[in-house]
Amino acid sequence: MKGVWLIIIVISVALFRAQTDPKAQATIDWVMRHSEFELYNIKNNPWELTNLADNPAYIKKLKEMNTQLKVDMEKLKDRFSIVDPEDAKRSRKGRSGRTESKEKPGPRMLPIGRRKRSPETG
Repeated sequence: MKGVWLIIIVISVALFRAQTDPKAQATIDWVMRHSEFELYNIKNNPWELTNLADNPAYIKKLKEMNTQLKVDMEKLKDRFSIVDPEDAKRSRKGRSGRTESKEKPGPRMLPIGRRKRSPETG
């Protein structure tokens, strides 16, 4: 419990400083706004500070991992839905994705770093 209070205090101080300190605000923005997908090289980047998912050199690897995840989920009969990156882009742009789906209806999964935000937080 002691660690939780320490984290709350650190976050509170950072948010307070961000009101007047551009560097603190940039740090808060970096922590709060993640990419849709995250991919890290934990040998070279153990603190996971550099997200490789947006790097064009890793697009193929990210797609391979997404495909393998779908295969494994199908094999395990995991009904937890996965959002396809291309479908997610289409829906954000107001275009429909695939017309028919082989997936059974079930809960939707938000990609790592994407959380629904209230209108107050943007």
